[in-house]
Amino acid sequence: MNGGTTEITKCIEGVESPLISIAGGEIRIESSDDGLNAAKSDANYLYISGGYVYVNAYGDAIDANGSILMTGGTVIVNGPSLEGDAAIDYDETFGITGGFLLAVGSPGMAQGPDKSSTQYSVIVRLGMPVPAGTLINMRTSEGEDLFTFAPTKSYASTVFSSPDLEKGAVCTLYYGGVATGDETDGLYEGGAYTPGTVAAVFVISEIVTIINVD
Repeated sequence: MNGGTTEITKCIEGVESPLISIAGGEIRIESSDDGLNAAKSDANYLYISGGYVYVNAYGDAIDANGSILMTGGTVIVNGPSLEGDAAIDYDETFGITGGFLLAVGSPGMAQGPDKSSTQYSVIVRLGMPVPAGTLINMRTSEGEDLFTFAPTKSYASTVFSSPDLEKGAVCTLYYGGVATGDETDGLYEGGAYTPGTVAAVFVISEIVTIINVD
């Protein structure tokens, strides 16, 4: 996929192929099972180097029976609420070197980028699910908002990666609160965020920082 607009408004499996390469365009998928699924061969791979991808799935939203490589683009995922499936699921590796990734979903099988990455990411797992529509916000100690997002379903995990994440940054994760600004696919831009409840305060200490909140 190199350009244009692809919109799948109702399906069981959204896009499924042994090799999926997304370099541009806009892709929106609403699926009752998997959204993007790299499967069906011995060498399955999902490449994302550009474009805009939005997936709202009740199964594995982004699934690779192999590996994922993300070097650019924007990926926003509303994953499943129930255990047994995840917002991101892969069998081998997930390296991220660029782009914006935000995925929320169930906690038990929650996966994110791995240590082969060069861009920092954070994986947060909660002890209790948060109701659908409850805002989630992450900001630095300097007051820079990294994202504000309103998931469509209840969620208990968040995976985030962006060029704005830097080693040593002190970040606070909030739930609830009020946001203003332009909202697209649950993601707010511009405007302001009035903080809700503090879920976690942490330091970006590793290429993949994992936070478990009781």
